[in-house]
Amino acid sequence: MVFKKPSFNVSEDGRTVEVDGLTFRLTPKLHYGQQTTFGDTFRVLHSAFVNSDKEEANRISSFGAFYQADTGIYFPGGFIVVVDHPDLGRISRDLDELILKANIDKFGKLAKTNITGSVRVMPRYNLDSISSKMLNRKEVLNSPFPYLLTGIEDASERLVEMMDISGKDVSFRIPQKKAISPNFTGHPRFLNSNYLFLGCIATAPPGGTYFFERVGSK
Repeated sequence: MVFKKPSFNVSEDGRTVEVDGLTFRLTPKLHYGQQTTFGDTFRVLHSAFVNSDKEEANRISSFGAFYQADTGIYFPGGFIVVVDHPDLGRISRDLDELILKANIDKFGKLAKTNITGSVRVMPRYNLDSISSKMLNRKEVLNSPFPYLLTGIEDASERLVEMMDISGKDVSFRIPQKKAISPNFTGHPRFLNSNYLFLGCIATAPPGGTYFFERVGSK
């Protein structure tokens, strides 16, 4: 797939960046609810890789950059449920209803519910075979995992473009079943290290974790 190059325009004061009409501020610490979704975070990261000739973009996509967002991952039974801007208390009570209301097809397409924002649900068996392995371009393109975390239909294609630019493979990661308690929750994370990491468990590098805050749109 050939993408139109996304914009990456930094404000004069250097505090915000505009990506395709959406404006974000990079903030070291925010309370959950102020952060943007992992989908928006992924949009900024993809744009930073594509525009890595710009100093600010290169800084965002640099080695060791570690990003998190206000998107939750839950593991009820044989499913993985991803919720943007989750109400943690309500989600813990309503996971069964979320799964029932989600129109799950074989690719785990996006399901909208009236419970809490955007919800994506997928049977866990779709992902166990690829977790914690180094994946090549074909495996990433055929995986629903980037879409599951971001809600972006072409997230796999965007990630492959990031692989091509960086020259790195990708590792997806989800917790092992034996490590999951009934109330286990996690948050999607992205790390640019010796490979590109996309998953919900990882140890933050010494520089700490960063978040994007969405502050405006055209």
